[in-house]
Amino acid sequence: MSLQIKISNPVEFINNIASLYQTSNRIFMEYIDNSLDDAEYLFDRSLNSYFYEIKIDIFIDPEYKKVTFLDNCRGMDRETLLRIITEVGNSNKKAQLWTNGQFGFGVHSFRACAKRMSVTSKREKMEYPLKIFIDRDRLETHDEKEVERNELPYNSGTKVVLTSFEKDWWKEINPQELKEEIEKHFEGLLKRKNLSIKIHYGRQVIKCEPFDYKSVKGIEFEKTIREIHLDDGCNTTIFFGDNPIKVYLKFTDQIILNRRPVFLNKGRLINEIHRINSFYNKSKYRTQVWAHNNLIGYIELNGQLEPVISRDDFKRTKNRQFIYDELLKIEEQIYELTQEKFKNLENEGFSKLEELLSSYLAKLAKNDALRFRNMPVEGNDSFLAKGGGGVYSEEGEGGPLGEKGGEGGNAGRDEGEGKGLVPDQGNIPLDGDGSGPSTQEASSETEFSGKKRRRSGFNIKIVDLDPPRIEGKNEYLRSQYLDGTIYIYRKHPDFEERVSRTQKKEPKLNHRLIFYLASEISIHYKNVFFEKRKMQPEVKRILNNREELFKNQVDFIYEFEKMLQPLVNKNLIDLQNEEN
Repeated sequence: MSLQIKISNPVEFINNIASLYQTSNRIFMEYIDNSLDDAEYLFDRSLNSYFYEIKIDIFIDPEYKKVTFLDNCRGMDRETLLRIITEVGNSNKKAQLWTNGQFGFGVHSFRACAKRMSVTSKREKMEYPLKIFIDRDRLETHDEKEVERNELPYNSGTKVVLTSFEKDWWKEINPQELKEEIEKHFEGLLKRKNLSIKIHYGRQVIKCEPFDYKSVKGIEFEKTIREIHLDDGCNTTIFFGDNPIKVYLKFTDQIILNRRPVFLNKGRLINEIHRINSFYNKSKYRTQVWAHNNLIGYIELNGQLEPVISRDDFKRTKNRQFIYDELLKIEEQIYELTQEKFKNLENEGFSKLEELLSSYLAKLAKNDALRFRNMPVEGNDSFLAKGGGGVYSEEGEGGPLGEKGGEGGNAGRDEGEGKGLVPDQGNIPLDGDGSGPSTQEASSETEFSGKKRRRSGFNIKIVDLDPPRIEGKNEYLRSQYLDGTIYIYRKHPDFEERVSRTQKKEPKLNHRLIFYLASEISIHYKNVFFEKRKMQPEVKRILNNREELFKNQVDFIYEFEKMLQPLVNKNLIDLQNEEN
């Protein structure tokens, strides 16, 4: 004896399915999607344009707490309209390759957030629009009726009105966030000609626009997959016909927020690729590729995979594994591309860090110099005399602060020759009150300019070079001072072990690295500072007292480290995108 499945309480069953929708924006996408499905019959693929301007408008009424979806597409006749009630889970769009609907359930998604829905629709040949009402707590529809023509402002189209929202759901409705969701969800369709999607919130009108990938600088990767050859010993080939899989990815120069690569299906968002568990679990590089901050784009599947009912993953079908395997081959190519670009971004991040370190040291050096300057000084201070307040030294005087270039040390150790290192200009002022012209002003030639000068002080370079070996020892320099520049070696084990990494292997600044940088820079700064100020009574006193000398050094390190605290936990690559 065969048994037939019975659902004792269909209303409760449908309402429970609706609870799969977790946000109002995701629910609203279903009604916009229904309009776009209907508009597919009015779309010319050869021209990438609709036959006339398709208008989809969303009206959010904060006073009466209702949301209206209105379109001017083909509309529905009575039979199609009533299928909403009588044929739940049996969409008549399943057989259409170009439409997205297949479950026949999306129209009931309102049940998660609101109690009532009305649907008014009209086909071109119908004399009057037909309207039905659906109540979340009732099995049957009621008040099916013809209404006046002015209930629908178009000759054909559909209007859906959601009312009686739950309070918590209504609070989360935000027109700007809805705009962003629509632009992400339908990014493959918004590029079409003659399509307009607008949000009306009170008197405010917000137009949804497609994202312009071409306007973003970066390296593009494009591929069209028209067929897949299976390694099954039978030379089997899967052909995709007129609906190939299209891959468009771009590794950007700058980080574009909330634009990680996505899977699209017939122009609609399924999910961010790194959130598709069925694919992500098979991925080799995972966040290093699909969740990389600088990778944007999409993979358009064109119906070659079927989404699950919540449309945030794909059904486990025979073709899913074959398609995933093909995409994982592309992943290898993308990874190589990201690694090359990643190295450049990492270098740019270290360059930005150098700028920030130089800026902080300049402020601290100025305060440090002023403290000593306020001490009584006997005789002539050769540094002040030569440097014009400590900001400049003559070009012919040697390195910064008038010292001969190439000397200095790493905590008193022999630093080797340091050949091949070329210091930059634009050094940090190490003394004085910052008076006098800037580096640019000093180097520009005018009728009043005299001999060219360069700024005294330090450059800071974090270099990707093998650290020099200390002569006669099995040790390597962590840092080095040469001709006005402090070089910090990134490849030194002490540096590398202090760099933490994110899941995507991006370098991240931490407390240990900050203290390391503060210490290494401070050693060279103080070494040169005391050398130039050694004749001043206060400096003599410090240099002649070992405990006082160590205390002065450590105090400076602590003060420098404190200034660097805003950098702790910053992603190094993100530094270049920060305003402050």
